[in-house]
Amino acid sequence: MRLRAILVITLLTMAALAAVSVPVLATNHFQISSADAESVPERSFEFQDTTHQLDSLIQANAGDEVTVSVSGPDEVYRVYIYNSEEQIVDSKRGDGNGTFTFELTGYEPGSYSVTVYQDGDYEAIEPLVIRGYDVSIDAPEQIAADESMSLQIGVEQTGDTGSPHTVKAIIATDEDEVVVNATGSDGEYTAEVAAGSLDSGSYTVYGLVQGDTRAFGRNEVLGMSNRISLSVQDAPDTPTEMSETTDTPSESTPTPTATATQSGMDTTETATAEQTDESAITPNEAEQTETTSGSGPGFTGLAATLAFAIVVIMRSHRK
Repeated sequence: MRLRAILVITLLTMAALAAVSVPVLATNHFQISSADAESVPERSFEFQDTTHQLDSLIQANAGDEVTVSVSGPDEVYRVYIYNSEEQIVDSKRGDGNGTFTFELTGYEPGSYSVTVYQDGDYEAIEPLVIRGYDVSIDAPEQIAADESMSLQIGVEQTGDTGSPHTVKAIIATDEDEVVVNATGSDGEYTAEVAAGSLDSGSYTVYGLVQGDTRAFGRNEVLGMSNRISLSVQDAPDTPTEMSETTDTPSESTPTPTATATQSGMDTTETATAEQTDESAITPNEAEQTETTSGSGPGFTGLAATLAFAIVVIMRSHRK
């Protein structure tokens, strides 16, 4: 009985632990999308004291229509549009999957958000930008990592917004971005990207105009340009350039020995070896042979004279 009680307690404990470890699935899950939305590099978006990571936004002009689609469970929810001060400026009621069209007549240029609100929670968010400027950007499609780059940004006012507070060039990947402030006036701005600022890889480049009012955690957006794909290539290897430069001295220098010293290329070394076999090594060996072998005519005459003198001296000594 005691063993049976221990087994029962053990099984009950395991069952309780298993129940705790099972993940609880959310009963509600909504998504918001729009044919008017544009993909952008992922960035933070603060709303109702919560930070969200978003990778798209809707751009429109005041007076346009914007259509959004909501997918989710068959439960009642509201679709709200908030302005930069997080005040509701429009709303519609939904139930399950639905499509909603909003008239933007009377909207001021700036940053807005389209939200899905259900049972006390904001289930989905999509940023909305009402343009105050038409923005364009001119950028190369490919550069080397050691090259600088000049980006031309055109800014044309479309609303009652005055001069831009900030014009920027954004050079972004999926993980990171380089932001360069542009300088200029009268609708023409230039962003200078220094050589070495970008690693090799693929980037998306676009221009951005911001106002001086804070909205959703940053200065409100008043216009964005088209996107341009940029490929940054590895810088050319320096040794390749040096080897091309050293070809000229090896061809123009008449002395084979000097050419061998200046060039490290295999073809130059081969040519030098062929030339020195004939013009440098052989003549030196011939001169050294005549000097050190002892077979020249001057040496032979001197040896004979010394031998004759020794014989005479020895005969005189015997007498």
